[in-house]
Amino acid sequence: MRTPIAILAACVLSLTMVGCSDDDAANAIPDDVKAVVDAYSASWNDYDAEAFNAVVTDDYMFINTTVDRETTKEQQAASMEMLESGNWNAEQVGDGISAGEGPWFVSISNALTATNSDGAAGISVLTVVDDGGVLKVLEHIYTGTQP
Repeated sequence: MRTPIAILAACVLSLTMVGCSDDDAANAIPDDVKAVVDAYSASWNDYDAEAFNAVVTDDYMFINTTVDRETTKEQQAASMEMLESGNWNAEQVGDGISAGEGPWFVSISNALTATNSDGAAGISVLTVVDDGGVLKVLEHIYTGTQP
């Protein structure tokens, strides 16, 4: 049941956030939240399981709606070698947008590349929470094509 709800949440959030405000500043990602999102993205692109573990909560979940798969923190950290072997890279396209004041819901558009693929594109919605005084990613929902 969690996956259909996640799909709905990702689609609704990414579509409704575009109309949140006419003021771009109101939809901007707060600096401290952006730092967490940037560190999280860098951990994926650097295939760095240690850095990844530092920016996600213990109950983190990656939900890939494209292939209907949920991955825990431990499983995702263990997959870094596979990502590196395929030379996977995710590049943010444009500015992300944010909603909420804790938890924060951050929507970013991604262009994905891999050596064994023609590439892919999708939307990632990250839930950033205060985890004992430290901001961390609780959940990552990806919707899009699969490289």
